[in-house]
Amino acid sequence: MIKFGRNFQLTIDMNDGRGAIILKNPFTIDFSIVRNVSPAANTMSLRIYNLSLVTRNRIRQDRFNIQPTHKVKLDAGYDSLFTVFEGTIMQADSNREGVDIVTTVIGMDGGYDILNTQSSFSFPAGISAENLIKTLSGNFVGVQVGAIGQLTNVFNRPVIVDGNTFEKLKTYFQNPYIDKGKIFFLGDNEVLIGQLPVIDSSTGLLETPRREGSFLNIRTMFEPRVTVGQLLQLNSTVEPTYNGQYKVVGVNHQGTISAAVGGNLESSFNLLLGSTPFGPWKQIAPAETNEST
Repeated sequence: MIKFGRNFQLTIDMNDGRGAIILKNPFTIDFSIVRNVSPAANTMSLRIYNLSLVTRNRIRQDRFNIQPTHKVKLDAGYDSLFTVFEGTIMQADSNREGVDIVTTVIGMDGGYDILNTQSSFSFPAGISAENLIKTLSGNFVGVQVGAIGQLTNVFNRPVIVDGNTFEKLKTYFQNPYIDKGKIFFLGDNEVLIGQLPVIDSSTGLLETPRREGSFLNIRTMFEPRVTVGQLLQLNSTVEPTYNGQYKVVGVNHQGTISAAVGGNLESSFNLLLGSTPFGPWKQIAPAETNEST
């Protein structure tokens, strides 16, 4: 399958009273996005070509002056656009490369909250894990609760929380992760319902799936509809041994979108091999509807 008409909308909001900066074709961008279900932050490295001096100056961000209101969001796709990254600007600057001036923006999903949000609470004995999670998550400035799996445990003793909110959440729940400004608490066998439920040759599968330990890696043409934590059916005609349902635990998008120059644009997905150790897959909630208008 050949996918035509690469398109994007990049929104950068520096909260400077002049409105968000919105960039579309014919600007040229290239990017590398890494998203996963680990407690480490999702990241984006983005390069924008030949912005005006005024826009470059507005976007400039020193890495020692991170602000929660400095946001970057990338929607990309073909006929329809889907959010592939949303987060805090950690650093932005511009440099000349040959005849081009390239602005590099480094984004971290939930970056400000992961680094800076603090919580100080005293919970009585009998508080549920779900209520504790919701209370602590309510302290975040820019991150909201996405989905919480089936948590039944209750704390039999009082719980004292004092410190970095994200680090404290990790002590009470094994694998919280932040994706597109939302924090998720899913068990190993709990999955989201995605917008693209099947990957095969018709949806852009490029090569034979590769197994690496407990994971399966697949490479496709750029596919923005697949999201972290979703259930995905793999159908490979070349290597049917691996056909089946998997949990998407890693998403990587990289390449170029441009009306002026060519370039590769691909996605790769890291899939958890089977649900046997944890029981059958349990669908918790639909993934956020992230089609851009």
